[in-house]
Amino acid sequence: MAENATINVSSENQSGGITAGIVNLIQEQEITLSEQDKNNLGDMLGDKYNKIYVSLQSGGSSNLTAFAQSIINFLHNEGFNNLQGVNEIMGFGAFKGVVVEKKPDNIFVIFIGALQ
Repeated sequence: MAENATINVSSENQSGGITAGIVNLIQEQEITLSEQDKNNLGDMLGDKYNKIYVSLQSGGSSNLTAFAQSIINFLHNEGFNNLQGVNEIMGFGAFKGVVVEKKPDNIFVIFIGALQ
């Protein structure tokens, strides 16, 4: 995008709330799973029979969705067969990282997106 480009923003059929005075344009970044990430993830999750959920921030970019799917694909290829798919959670903002939480009964949740 040109540095001095003009962008027109309008709001139609708005009911309540405030129309944004500032419009943030975020260029999507490519997010990949490195070999080190793969090693760390496999080590953290341990037993391949553990139940694993992948939670993606709602309203995230298509890059986040593709990244979440790449994690599912990687884990499946590594023999993790108790994958619960990708679930969306509420949250907005630019990508900030991945957090893996161990829950009771050897359930793991991989949170992807702006969680911090």
